[in-house]
Amino acid sequence: MSLNYDEYKELLETTNYNRREAVPGVYAQYTYNLNDKLILLGGLRADYSTRYGTFITPRMHLKYNPYEWVHFRASVGKGYRTANILAENNYLLASSRKVNLEPSNFKGLKFRTRRSMECWHKRYVLHSNCR
Repeated sequence: MSLNYDEYKELLETTNYNRREAVPGVYAQYTYNLNDKLILLGGLRADYSTRYGTFITPRMHLKYNPYEWVHFRASVGKGYRTANILAENNYLLASSRKVNLEPSNFKGLKFRTRRSMECWHKRYVLHSNCR
């Protein structure tokens, strides 16, 4: 079980970007091991965001050892996060440029929606230990 709480108090010129978000969640996983040759790990996480509702995020890891000297690993998982536009881009404010965060400037990007926070991660590794 976990709880993540964020409270941002941000002001740019006259626009207030304050927000609060609490995200309690639970995670469960199961590991299947077949003679240390094939290891599968599956996980499922459920979170509830006070801003965006419920999210289910699966993940899967695979490790295959066909020989003692070679290992293949693969993983895939899904995640969500809330963008912090000012905190993550504060270096842009250190110039004399005018920063305009009007929605029309984002050319169709949908900030503050579930879809804009979704991310799938995939990774594949082949490791060989030749002597």
